[in-house]
This record gives sequence, C-alpha cells and structure tokens, in this order.
Amino acid sequence: MKGKVSLKAVCSALAAAVFSLTLIAPCAAEVTQDDLDDLDRQIREQEEVIAGIEDKTASNQEYLDALQKDLSLAEEKLQRTLDSIGELNDQIGQTEDEIAQQQEKIDSTYAQLAARLRSMYMNSQASPLAMLFSAKDYSTFLMSMELVSRTSAYDSKMIREYKDLIDEQNRQKAELDAQKSALETQRAQEQQEQQDMETKVSRQKELLAQLDADSQEAIAIQQQLEDQMDAYEEQIRQQAASGSHGDGKPSEEESGGETGGETGGESGNTDIEGADFAWPLMDVAYGSGAYISSDYGPRTDPYTGFHKGLDITCGGAQGKRICAARGGTVIVAAYGWNGGYGNYIIIDHGDGLSTLYAHCESLSVSVGEQVSRGQFIANVGNTGNSFGPHCHFEVRINGDHTNPRPYLSAYLG
Repeated sequence: MKGKVSLKAVCSALAAAVFSLTLIAPCAAEVTQDDLDDLDRQIREQEEVIAGIEDKTASNQEYLDALQKDLSLAEEKLQRTLDSIGELNDQIGQTEDEIAQQQEKIDSTYAQLAARLRSMYMNSQASPLAMLFSAKDYSTFLMSMELVSRTSAYDSKMIREYKDLIDEQNRQKAELDAQKSALETQRAQEQQEQQDMETKVSRQKELLAQLDADSQEAIAIQQQLEDQMDAYEEQIRQQAASGSHGDGKPSEEESGGETGGETGGESGNTDIEGADFAWPLMDVAYGSGAYISSDYGPRTDPYTGFHKGLDITCGGAQGKRICAARGGTVIVAAYGWNGGYGNYIIIDHGDGLSTLYAHCESLSVSVGEQVSRGQFIANVGNTGNSFGPHCHFEVRINGDHTNPRPYLSAYLG
C-alpha cells in the first residue's frame, strides 16, 4: 500500500506542477533554457513513475495468475471431496435400505412364530400333555413334539442370523458415517480455503484496477508535460521571430542562410559548395568513413517502430563535431533523457522548416542563439536511447518529421 500511496503522491505533485506551468508559461516574458531543463526533468521523473507502475502491474499480475491457478486447484479439490461425500451418501442409503429389509424379515419371522404359538395355544396343543392325549399313538406324539421343536429352532436360528446381519450392517454404516463426518470436516476446511483464495483474487484484481487507473493518470500527466514542451518550443520560435534570445539579450542578425559561416574548426571536404544543407558531420565525409547506420522509416529487430531520421556515424565517432545543416535559430538545446533523444538540439530555419541533432555528447549552443550553415553546434555522443555513438539527424516541416535524404541528396547521391 505504501508504494501505491507514493505513486499517487508523485502523480499529484506532478499534476500540480503541470497546472502551475500551464498557468505561468503563457504569462512569462520569455522561455529560457532553465525552463526547458526543468520541464525535461519533470518528464523524466514522470517516465520513472510510469515505469514503476508498469513494474508493479507486472509483478502483481504474475501474483494474480498464481492465485487464480491455486484457486482452480482448490475448486477441483473441493469438488473431489463433494463427489466422495456423494458416493458415501449413496452407500449409507443402500446400507440403511438393507438394514430395513432385514428388519422386515425379522419382524415377519416373529409374526409367523407368534401366530403358530397362538394357534397351538388356542387349540390346546402347546403343551406336551395336550399333544400326548390328542395323539393317536406314541409315535404321533413324538413326531408332533419334534415338529414343534424344529419349528421353534428354525425360527430362532433365522432371527439370530437376521440380527447378526443387522449388527454387521450397522457396523458398516457406523464406519461410513465416520468417513462421511471426516469428509464433511475436510469439506468445510476446503470451502474456507476456497473462500479465502477468492477474497485474495478479488483484492488482487482491485489492486490491478487501481494500478491501471494510476497508470492512466500518470500517462495523462506525461502528455500534459509533453504538450507543455511543445508549447515552450512554439514560444521559443515566436521569441526568435521577435528577435529575442533565450537570455533576454538582443539577437544578432542571422548570417546563415546558404553561404556557410564559422565552423569552430576545419570541415575538410565534408561540405559541398552550393548544396542547400551542410553535411552534419564536420570531420568525416559521407563515403569517406561516414555512413548511415539506420535509415528513415520502419525498423525491425532489434529496433522497433518508425525511425524518424537518419543515424549518421563513422569509426571513432565519439566526440566528432556536428554542424548546423542550415542557418537559423536554436529553439531547443537540452541535456538529459528527453524522451530518448538524450542531449539534443533543434534549429528553426524559418518557413516551418527545422532540423534536430540527437544523442550528443555535449552542446555548444544555447536556446535563442543564431547559427549559420556549417557552424559547429555539438559533439557526437551516445546519450539517451542510443546503442553506440552517432548523430540522429531529423528534418521537420511544421513540427512533423520527413525523410532527410532529399535534403542531403548532394552527399548521399
């Protein structure tokens, strides 16, 4: 629970920060590099919040899967116990029916014996003396006595056998009742275990639902922050158009359009005279060491998604100089993760055209600064979501990326 509270606290704090920025930024005289850095820090913090929620969601989903598996096993176990109780109930019912049948036989035998004795008594033949005087001869008397004796012995034997059978059946029923009692106790325990498991599953689902709500809230806050970054970039463009640096100083007149300017070092033969854009790597020409390691467009493993620019690199690329492809105004010069761009620069060239240079090791220009075509602006690095030193180069029209190849066709052929 502590983790969830802290996540919501961070989300609330960031929401308050976004709200504050939304209110203050439009009223501020100008956007500075500090504003961009602070907003980038908030975006990175929000990315960490989202990553934390995703980790919690993954671990809790794994726990829920395990709980549901255990619940399924508990339900199967309880069903087997209920089936066993049902079978015992059938056996107990059958035994009770058999006992009732034997009892009926005993009752019938008793009734027959009683009827014979009553008849013999009514006919005065129940005593030996009566049998003697009523017999024709002694032989008849003996036969009558033997018949009575045998009948009485047979009835007694049958009654004893029926009683013995009932005793055995009662013993069996007692054993079945004991087994049923044990199973009923087991059933009660298993039902309680199942109920406890269902409660855990329900609570786990509630937790995952809350994490999903937290995730949606965090994503919404991140989107607000990114929208605020877009608003900052637009405001910087407006500041550049009105002639203001990001530091409140008047801007120098843009020198650059097409003629090439200060490079901060010799560019060798990397530039082609008359080309609209300068080659972004000042020290290594395309085809003479520099190459495109990842092209514009869809990518597959190990990378996924749409690649919005060209990855330009060379042997020993770390620290190589990067220049402005065209003259313009620096509208972003930011250090940090920056959504995976790492340290990066955006230059506004006017008429909706801009270029982006990402994953830099270090930056040599600041927001609001006017740069000329071919001017040194940064060094190649491996910052952000990068797997090797290179310059990620983008061309944007009205903020939307487009294929940079046509703009570098003088170099790429």
